[in-house]
Amino acid sequence: MTTTTTPPPDDTTRINDLDTVADTDTQPFDNTGDDQPEVQSNRRRIKIIASVAAGALVIACGVTGGMLYASHLEETQRQESLAACEKELKQFKTALTDLDKSKADVAKTVKIAAEQVADGATVEALAKAAAVEAPKAVACPADGDTETLDANTAKLAEQTKTVDASIKAITDSAAKVAESKTAKEVADAQTNLSDTIANGEQTLADSDGKVSDNTVREQLREALDNAIKTKDSKNIQALGEHAGNVAGKVQAVGDAVNAKAQADAEAAAQAAAAAQAAANAKKSTSSGTSSGTSSKKTTSSGSGTTTKHSTGSTGNSGGGWGSGNTSGSQGNSTGGGSSWTPKYYDSDVMARCSADPNRCS
Repeated sequence: MTTTTTPPPDDTTRINDLDTVADTDTQPFDNTGDDQPEVQSNRRRIKIIASVAAGALVIACGVTGGMLYASHLEETQRQESLAACEKELKQFKTALTDLDKSKADVAKTVKIAAEQVADGATVEALAKAAAVEAPKAVACPADGDTETLDANTAKLAEQTKTVDASIKAITDSAAKVAESKTAKEVADAQTNLSDTIANGEQTLADSDGKVSDNTVREQLREALDNAIKTKDSKNIQALGEHAGNVAGKVQAVGDAVNAKAQADAEAAAQAAAAAQAAANAKKSTSSGTSSGTSSKKTTSSGSGTTTKHSTGSTGNSGGGWGSGNTSGSQGNSTGGGSSWTPKYYDSDVMARCSADPNRCS
């Protein structure tokens, strides 16, 4: 058996083959039967189906795209609402911090009593303002819808305004209490200075001629003049200083008056004591030079005993030793043993003797 080997086509053969194919493709298409009704109906059906499918596809894409876009817009709006709510919540919390601080700042002012201010109503207003309670914050849920977030944002904004109003009320009320307290302190200081001035004027008048050195009164007068110029001032410190200065000068004048009065009393006491001593000395000298006068004498012969009653001292009697009862001093009487006759006095003599011992004889 013989095998024939076909040589591979060369380039010329390939080109001829391509030309043959081209000629075949350029032959007219056989559309025999296109005019048949059944064929035309099928073609129309295919076109309708294709159109419907294309429309449905367009509609489906449009709906899907619209839904996706709407969802995107809704989420974007929700995120914006969430951000707005969180921002308002932050402002609300800041307001709460400021409220707490304002209450702490007026803690001392709140303790001021109505008696310490000129207008007690200011104290009541501050107490009411400081007692306000802060509203509770609403939340901003991260998964909340736009409507809920917007509602919470509006509520937080309203609460922030309420807190800010409370802070202003506290601050203003505290300022009014401080002003009222200062007004009362000024009025009290003015009243105190006026009373001190009046007391100083009275002291100055009462001390005229009652001090050893008038310098203290002159200093009081100077202090009073300076205080009078200041008595209508609203400077509490100046009012207090002048009141203290006048009070010190009043005290100095009072001390000077008391010192002079004490010195005068001591001098008077010394003068009285000297006068009394002189009187006592004169009386003692007068009594020592007077002689006693006997009111009754008795003598017994033989015994030499004599009894005498006298207003002065016992003198010498004749007739021997004798002893006597006297109102003054007792002495011995000597005699030579002779007797003497006693002398008796009438009532007139006794009266003169009692009045003046020198006249008893």
